[in-house]
Amino acid sequence: MLSQVDNRYSPRIAVNFPIRLFPDAEANVLNISETGICFDCEKPVLPENISLLMNLISPKPKQPTKISAKVVWHKILPGNKSQFGARFSLLDKNHLLQTRDFIFDSFAKKASADIKDENLKIKIEDFFNKDIRQHHENLSALAQETGEGKIESEEAEKKLVTLSNEFLLKGEALEKIVDSNIHMKKTKQIFREITGCWFYKSPVIKMAYDRPRGYPGDFELFEIIYNNKPLAENKSFGFYGDRYFLNSEYAMAARARKNKMKNILQDFMENSNLSTIRMLNIACGPSRDIRELFSDPLLLSEISGKKIIFTGLDNDKDALKFSESALNNLPSNIETRFLHENVLDISKNAKYRDLIGKQDIIYILGLTEYLPDRIFKKLLHFLFQLLNDKGMLVITYKDKDITFPSLGPEWISNWSFIKRGREDLINATKELGSDKYSLKIEKEGTGTIFFLTLTKI
Repeated sequence: MLSQVDNRYSPRIAVNFPIRLFPDAEANVLNISETGICFDCEKPVLPENISLLMNLISPKPKQPTKISAKVVWHKILPGNKSQFGARFSLLDKNHLLQTRDFIFDSFAKKASADIKDENLKIKIEDFFNKDIRQHHENLSALAQETGEGKIESEEAEKKLVTLSNEFLLKGEALEKIVDSNIHMKKTKQIFREITGCWFYKSPVIKMAYDRPRGYPGDFELFEIIYNNKPLAENKSFGFYGDRYFLNSEYAMAARARKNKMKNILQDFMENSNLSTIRMLNIACGPSRDIRELFSDPLLLSEISGKKIIFTGLDNDKDALKFSESALNNLPSNIETRFLHENVLDISKNAKYRDLIGKQDIIYILGLTEYLPDRIFKKLLHFLFQLLNDKGMLVITYKDKDITFPSLGPEWISNWSFIKRGREDLINATKELGSDKYSLKIEKEGTGTIFFLTLTKI
């Protein structure tokens, strides 16, 4: 289920400083953006239109800035306090720039607060005050153009891609300089706080970031990726955000990965001499590859003389229910079963060998990109033991040497992948005994994702 899309049009930052409300009330600001503030005060009722005095820049001016605002909401708090949200009414250009300076400088200092190295601190703060601020202003201008219908749909989409990709390359360059996972994690987190008012207008990006099912890339999101259709209203800024996500290198590679896996399964089923073929998909999600395969009349005709037993294993009960419902009307020679198990547990207990049973083809699409080496190798060993002779184990993995496809997910959606390359995958298989399998490594159509195929001798 999609979460509520962000309605803000500028970043807000948590603060704590006093302001004076006319004529005689004192208040404390809790957060501030270019368009308004949230504050609390002991006075229970305020008029709809207010004037306030506050200092935003340092060194402080002789006279605080006087700003008009309109109260748009309020709520009663314990302890005879009330909390208010107010929208600035008439903010001239000078006040807007002062407010923006204050906000981005605050974000910059928040990002660099724990950094001891002064040169690194300056680089991080410059990145926020220059690069991220410029990116925010570019997105704001594009949103205004789209909202006023001043830009054609195709041009708006291209512009968002260009702006985002240019920024991500700057982010990648910074990451090489910083060389600290802790500092970069914080930098990316605060970047999302700033740009969320734009990117999270996209229901698809918002869903990817929120992880409503508790993990990245759940079955509902992958159904959206496979369908490749925006969810937001046509020509809205959220629509272009949806398009940006769905046309990103990783989303395109995910669709190509699914299609290549279909081809592998189809070839195996059509060319195998086995009368019964057992297939297992670890972390099956929506089982889109199998659903598309078994909706093809030509394939069903080709395999009509063979017994096909497909097992989908996943830790998400709703994913299994979805897959089971979508595969409930198959020919009698095709049997499906679904196992609700945690993939981290199956290699720890011998009981799972009997529960899952021997298989002729086992495959995993993407899950191993989240597994550290120790768990990845242990799972590899367990699944290899489940294979019948001449059985195939297929594991997909994003190539670490092609870095750009992962930048968007990492910076915008907070998806972090464990990066591995061709040699890493080869080395991970050596513990199985190189005389026990033949190995093949190839890529899907976009060249982004490896397919590691082990065929048991």
